[in-house]
Amino acid sequence: ADDKQVVTASFDGSIRVWSVEQAGAKVITEGASIIEEMTLSGDKALIKTPTAIARWDLVTNTREALFSWGDDPKNLGTAIPSPDGELLVVPNADWSMELRHRDRPPLQLVAHKAVVTHIEFSRDGKYLYSGSFDGTLRRWDTATGAMTILLEGPAPVRGFAVARDGRLAVIVGDEARMLAADGSPSMLGRGGKWCVLAAE
Repeated sequence: ADDKQVVTASFDGSIRVWSVEQAGAKVITEGASIIEEMTLSGDKALIKTPTAIARWDLVTNTREALFSWGDDPKNLGTAIPSPDGELLVVPNADWSMELRHRDRPPLQLVAHKAVVTHIEFSRDGKYLYSGSFDGTLRRWDTATGAMTILLEGPAPVRGFAVARDGRLAVIVGDEARMLAADGSPSMLGRGGKWCVLAAE
């Protein structure tokens, strides 16, 4: 309660109590914004707040502003960064998406005909995947904006998850399906026990 200690829980079975005010401790503050997500890569921290993405160098304590969408009136007030922070997708109210690059103009991704339920980048940032209540799972090339339909049918695509090896677990209606990296489908299961809110 006094902000002098941090407690962490781990898969190694431990709970550790850390003193914040120890010799050599650093506190880096991302303004007055709430930090929604943080990912670490080496000495860099990618920070997501409700309206911006920034990258901190934890050695030099320098901040690099990457993207901001807080003043954009046409989006839904949220955005998803690529794992390296070089790309950002901003969903719009008309079911389109804007794919922003740090070094060139944005791409407009227009194809979905109903609510977009989930958006996720591949680990290498080369592809963006989007699922929708329109019954489609789409893959977008982040360099060109070219789109491929991976799955299409009458049931809504309620969620999906992208594995490190390129496979996709997809929740379609009350079915759980697997798409191999080459696109070949298989059924994981169907019915009530497979009717889940999210895949991970």
